Amino acid sequence: MVNRFSHVARKHGLLQLCKDSLTRIYTLTNIEISDAFLKLCEQAKVQFKHSDDFGSGFEAISQTNLMYFGASQKAEFHTIKAVFLARLNLHKEALQVFNQAVSTDLQYPKAWAQWGAYQDKLFKNSPKNLQLAAGAVNCYLQASGMYKNGKSRKLLIRIFWLIGLDDANGTIGRAFDNYK
Repeated sequence: MVNRFSHVARKHGLLQLCKDSLTRIYTLTNIEISDAFLKLCEQAKVQFKHSDDFGSGFEAISQTNLMYFGASQKAEFHTIKAVFLARLNLHKEALQVFNQAVSTDLQYPKAWAQWGAYQDKLFKNSPKNLQLAAGAVNCYLQASGMYKNGKSRKLLIRIFWLIGLDDANGTIGRAFDNYK
């Protein structure tokens, strides 16, 4: 109930209310693992909104004991951690943690989609590096193959756009050809 309230508050831009309600979770006598997971994810999403909170958000995620969580929840934590690293301009570390996220749960489409979006963003900053575009296409294909809803449409449109930027060697197209 508290997590849902916090989620709605964040969606409405009431970030301080969201933060305040999230701190009240620990006053409850019994907290289930799923509630703790949702609380940490919601807390991270609030901290994404403020660049001055990136460091503290990264620390909170990094210090979380993942022992009690399932594979998809661990993959989500690694994905959030990678996004924090990316926003802190720690690109090499972010790529490693994205890799860790998809390795933790190969069937978690959100990790693939976020990793693809990250490589896509790096490609926009370095348009001559077609390997980044090929990596983004690969990740987007993996994610779109796992999503069973409209979320894959946005990814497919981006895949087609990136393929349109391919060179004579077919660098980006090979990522499409190699998808299984």
